[in-house]
Amino acid sequence: MKLLSTLLLSAIVSTSAWAGGGKVFPPRVAGAKRAIPFANGTNSNQFQVDTIPNLAQFISEHLFGSCVQVSNVQVGGGSPAIGHFSDSTGAMGFNNGLLMTTGSIAFAPGPNTNGASGQANALPGDPLLNTLIPGYSTNDASILEFDFIPFADTLLGFQYVFGSEEYPEFVGTNFNDVFGFFITPQGGTPINLATLPGSNTVVSINSVNQNDNSSFYNDNTNGQVLEYDGYLNPLQIFTPVTPNTVYHFKIAIADAGDYIFDSGVFLQAASFMGDEDSVMVDFQVNQLGPLSFEFQNLTNGANDYTWDFGDGQFSTAVSPLHQYSAPGTYNVSLLAKNYCYTQALNRQVLAGTTGLGASLAASWGVYEAEPGFLKISSEEQTPIQILSTSGQLVMSLQGGARLFSTSGLASGIYLIQQGLHRTKFSVNRAN
Repeated sequence: MKLLSTLLLSAIVSTSAWAGGGKVFPPRVAGAKRAIPFANGTNSNQFQVDTIPNLAQFISEHLFGSCVQVSNVQVGGGSPAIGHFSDSTGAMGFNNGLLMTTGSIAFAPGPNTNGASGQANALPGDPLLNTLIPGYSTNDASILEFDFIPFADTLLGFQYVFGSEEYPEFVGTNFNDVFGFFITPQGGTPINLATLPGSNTVVSINSVNQNDNSSFYNDNTNGQVLEYDGYLNPLQIFTPVTPNTVYHFKIAIADAGDYIFDSGVFLQAASFMGDEDSVMVDFQVNQLGPLSFEFQNLTNGANDYTWDFGDGQFSTAVSPLHQYSAPGTYNVSLLAKNYCYTQALNRQVLAGTTGLGASLAASWGVYEAEPGFLKISSEEQTPIQILSTSGQLVMSLQGGARLFSTSGLASGIYLIQQGLHRTKFSVNRAN
């Protein structure tokens, strides 16, 4: 049995040697480390850690990305267990963020020259973490909690890396340090999201290591960047959420079985966000008659639309039809948005002619120049096609700006098309 001989708040702890399962392990002794000048950070092979005077403020400003609103940030554990890290080596898969440990961030930077680094802070464990590893009790928990509202239907949670000084010698023993992400809907039950992809396997020493789920594990013997003896591949959280709903989120990491031999989790900066595409708004105007128009919505990434036709009339249809009551030039706007992003686009429409008063580009348009003639304004030299409503080619014209007579066309609605540009026009013959 392991004997904890001395426990000092924020001090290095020594224990006697112990044996388990027929194998004698190295003494559970936290080895001496060099002094860490926190005021300037500590740098080892471009891996640097720093304490943060106001953790809650730093977390609010640097840890969260777009499409979420975060409030009520609370930190348990604090300095020296939690701080900022930066890594220019690429070892973590990301270059900076928040480091939460079960002891001190001072024991994270490499090179890995000590197989027994850690610090005891004499802090309690966490009840939710205890539920992830039945039969174990946790100690020295570092905890980050906050409320958030997602402006997306999927939460793209933190990208993170778990590492530990417990690896590899104490795999399968009583020292099963553990990490958890817990999301709780209002009035709901906490759900742990820190699991291996496609499974319910929690992130702990005994569940992910050189023997079990080893494809996620990296041995760090003689590593130059980190002191931890082993660490996992970067993992990412994805989970469905209900937009505009309040959730509670808790991040916790703790020792299990004792207070020493640090474990840590690296959280990528600005990686907690809603998974929502930006909006790219676009629309095309098709004239069906002198005062009648079809507004074809070409927007990407939106799920909510508001049209302003410039005459005091509005629509929330995706691609509406609109009839103006009088000739004139109208400013038409489309406001397109999703749960997170909003974008607007304005175009002018000339009503009261048999041609189009707006187009995909300002350099292209079709207008009624005089009765029986359409003016095609175009800088493109590709052929211009006149099609029936069934798509049959009626005639083809040379590209470029030109005046086109409709005298050879029967009454009806036609489509005029050139490259990506197109619109409709009508021909009305007196009986």
